[in-house]
Amino acid sequence: MSDPVFSGVVRMLLEGGTICAVSNDLYYNSLRVGNLKARVQDYLSQVDRTLSVTNDEQAFFCSYLYPEESEAKSQILSQFKVVANDLHGLVKFMQLMTSTSTSGRPIVPGYSIDEGLLISSISNNPTKEEALRQLARTKFVGTTSTDIKGMISAVMKRLSEKGYLKSRGRSGTMHVATGKWSWLYQTMEFIAAHEGLTEDNVQSDQMGLL
Repeated sequence: MSDPVFSGVVRMLLEGGTICAVSNDLYYNSLRVGNLKARVQDYLSQVDRTLSVTNDEQAFFCSYLYPEESEAKSQILSQFKVVANDLHGLVKFMQLMTSTSTSGRPIVPGYSIDEGLLISSISNNPTKEEALRQLARTKFVGTTSTDIKGMISAVMKRLSEKGYLKSRGRSGTMHVATGKWSWLYQTMEFIAAHEGLTEDNVQSDQMGLL
């Protein structure tokens, strides 16, 4: 008899997803208890992959089992380039959220974003509106919207598509940050420590991303 949780976890990992309490609490909690983690690890090893977890244990993701092999190196380098291309937009989003947050704390898994409150914070504030406009114009977002609501909606949609946010509630205007932010911060640290990545220096047992 098939196990839908096992197959769902494996499929999500192999498709490049991150599994956390926000993205899929059933999968995340199942990996933390019982024997599912060992079963998933065993299966992934058969296709030269391994189950990894972020340093803060907020998200599980799939890595290459042998990142030093040429094919794996090529794929890892390709993924790092994708992240590097997205960084400009992601950093601008983080800066915008810091400027509109009363706490000033960084985005972490579980961080809630209310589009209505964000619109109120940015409206009638030229500095914040310009920061939003610059974010909206990045290749990461690439929207043609010019009004605040339209630009924010485009930003939230893009972040959701990339797996950084998950919508909550029927209105679709409430969002929660996923564990992919933990993965991003870890990846950013790796990229910063390996500027000018080449196929010769992309070797990491944690960051061998699909």
